[in-house]
Amino acid sequence: QAIEMRQQLNKLQSLIQRENHSDWFSEQYRILFEQDIITPTSNIYRPDRVMIKGNRAVAVDYKFGKKISTAHQNQVKKYMELLEKMGYNEVEGYVWYLSIGKIVEVER
Repeated sequence: QAIEMRQQLNKLQSLIQRENHSDWFSEQYRILFEQDIITPTSNIYRPDRVMIKGNRAVAVDYKFGKKISTAHQNQVKKYMELLEKMGYNEVEGYVWYLSIGKIVEVER
């Protein structure tokens, strides 16, 4: 079990470095995990991870399925729209498919 865990960790570290997202795990961002975003109409949205640095916000949603889905990307688009409405000028969004080792950038 420890060997399998180490293999998974190595796989994640490789993906992070390959995709140039190692800064996501540096101290340059304030990290928010599963924080509610409540809209004026009382809808609640909860991105898995939001990284904030100044006027920049990066939303990441983790998925464990083996299929890339436009529904997942639409979900992150909504998070991006909400972050823009909250006043962040630079907003990015990603879906991280952990099972298949792929990070998909969400276009607006």
